[in-house]
Amino acid sequence: MFAFDALVPDAGRSAGGEDMRLIPTDDDRLIVRFRRFDLVAQRCTSNYLTVEDGRARHLKVRVRYAWPSELDLMARMAGLRLKERACGWGGDPFTGSSPSHVSVHERPAA
Repeated sequence: MFAFDALVPDAGRSAGGEDMRLIPTDDDRLIVRFRRFDLVAQRCTSNYLTVEDGRARHLKVRVRYAWPSELDLMARMAGLRLKERACGWGGDPFTGSSPSHVSVHERPAA
Protein backbone atom coordinates (compact mmCIF):
# COMPACT_ATOMS: atom_id res chain seq x y z
CA MET A 1 0.00 0.00 0.00
CA PHE A 2 0.97 3.61 -0.55
CA ALA A 3 -0.66 6.48 1.37
CA PHE A 4 -0.14 10.19 0.99
CA ASP A 5 -1.51 13.46 2.30
CA ALA A 6 -1.90 16.25 -0.25
CA LEU A 7 -3.61 19.58 -0.75
CA VAL A 8 -6.34 19.91 -3.34
CA PRO A 9 -5.53 22.85 -5.64
CA ASP A 10 -7.91 25.77 -5.12
CA ALA A 11 -9.23 26.37 -8.64
CA GLY A 12 -11.11 29.52 -7.65
CA ARG A 13 -8.12 31.14 -6.04
CA SER A 14 -5.71 30.18 -8.79
CA ALA A 15 -8.01 31.25 -11.62
CA GLY A 16 -6.96 34.90 -11.22
CA GLY A 17 -3.27 34.03 -11.49
CA GLU A 18 -2.28 35.87 -8.28
CA ASP A 19 -3.29 35.89 -4.65
CA MET A 20 -2.15 37.95 -1.66
CA ARG A 21 -3.25 37.65 1.96
CA LEU A 22 -2.27 38.15 5.57
CA ILE A 23 -1.71 34.90 7.46
CA PRO A 24 -3.18 34.93 10.98
CA THR A 25 -0.81 33.97 13.82
CA ASP A 26 -1.18 33.45 17.57
CA ASP A 27 1.90 35.53 18.38
CA ASP A 28 3.33 38.94 17.46
CA ARG A 29 4.48 37.96 13.96
CA LEU A 30 3.14 39.49 10.79
CA ILE A 31 3.05 37.15 7.79
CA VAL A 32 2.13 38.29 4.29
CA ARG A 33 1.87 35.75 1.49
CA PHE A 34 1.87 36.54 -2.22
CA ARG A 35 1.22 33.70 -4.66
CA ARG A 36 1.55 33.56 -8.41
CA PHE A 37 0.04 30.66 -10.34
CA ASP A 38 1.11 29.25 -13.68
CA LEU A 39 -2.02 27.33 -14.65
CA VAL A 40 -0.49 25.74 -17.76
CA ALA A 41 2.54 24.32 -15.92
CA GLN A 42 0.50 23.62 -12.73
CA ARG A 43 3.05 25.52 -10.67
CA CYS A 44 2.68 27.94 -7.83
CA THR A 45 5.32 30.29 -6.44
CA SER A 46 4.60 31.60 -2.94
CA ASN A 47 6.53 34.45 -1.37
CA TYR A 48 6.26 34.85 2.38
CA LEU A 49 7.29 38.01 4.20
CA THR A 50 7.53 37.53 7.96
CA VAL A 51 8.06 40.44 10.33
CA GLU A 52 8.97 39.60 13.93
CA ASP A 53 10.71 41.73 16.56
CA GLY A 54 11.30 44.46 13.95
CA ARG A 55 13.14 42.08 11.60
CA ALA A 56 11.83 41.04 8.18
CA ARG A 57 12.51 37.70 6.53
CA HIS A 58 11.61 36.51 3.04
CA LEU A 59 10.97 32.92 1.98
CA LYS A 60 10.16 31.72 -1.55
CA VAL A 61 8.48 28.35 -2.06
CA ARG A 62 7.88 26.78 -5.48
CA VAL A 63 5.59 23.78 -5.90
CA ARG A 64 4.11 21.79 -8.74
CA TYR A 65 0.56 20.86 -7.81
CA ALA A 66 -1.54 17.91 -8.98
CA TRP A 67 -5.24 17.16 -8.83
CA PRO A 68 -6.41 13.99 -7.06
CA SER A 69 -7.39 12.45 -10.41
CA GLU A 70 -3.88 13.10 -11.75
CA LEU A 71 -2.35 11.41 -8.71
CA ASP A 72 -4.71 8.46 -9.25
CA LEU A 73 -3.50 8.17 -12.85
CA MET A 74 0.15 8.18 -11.73
CA ALA A 75 -0.69 5.46 -9.19
CA ARG A 76 -2.42 3.36 -11.89
CA MET A 77 0.62 3.75 -14.13
CA ALA A 78 2.69 2.36 -11.24
CA GLY A 79 0.40 -0.65 -10.93
CA LEU A 80 -1.66 0.60 -7.97
CA ARG A 81 -5.37 1.29 -7.56
CA LEU A 82 -7.20 3.67 -5.25
CA LYS A 83 -8.42 1.86 -2.15
CA GLU A 84 -9.83 4.84 -0.25
CA ARG A 85 -9.70 8.63 0.00
CA ALA A 86 -10.70 10.81 2.92
CA CYS A 87 -10.60 14.53 3.65
CA GLY A 88 -7.90 13.99 6.29
CA TRP A 89 -6.32 11.51 8.66
CA GLY A 90 -9.48 11.57 10.80
CA GLY A 91 -11.38 9.79 8.02
CA ASP A 92 -13.90 12.54 7.24
CA PRO A 93 -15.50 12.02 3.82
CA PHE A 94 -13.73 13.54 0.81
CA THR A 95 -16.02 15.98 -1.03
CA GLY A 96 -15.77 18.50 -3.84
CA SER A 97 -15.04 21.23 -1.28
CA SER A 98 -12.34 19.34 0.66
CA PRO A 99 -9.12 21.39 0.88
CA SER A 100 -6.92 18.30 1.24
CA HIS A 101 -7.03 14.54 0.97
CA VAL A 102 -5.44 11.41 2.34
CA SER A 103 -5.39 8.78 -0.39
CA VAL A 104 -4.50 5.14 0.01
CA HIS A 105 -3.48 3.16 -3.08
CA GLU A 106 -2.77 -0.56 -3.13
CA ARG A 107 -1.46 -3.19 -5.48
CA PRO A 108 -4.40 -5.26 -6.82
CA ALA A 109 -4.60 -8.87 -5.68
CA ALA A 110 -3.15 -11.30 -8.22
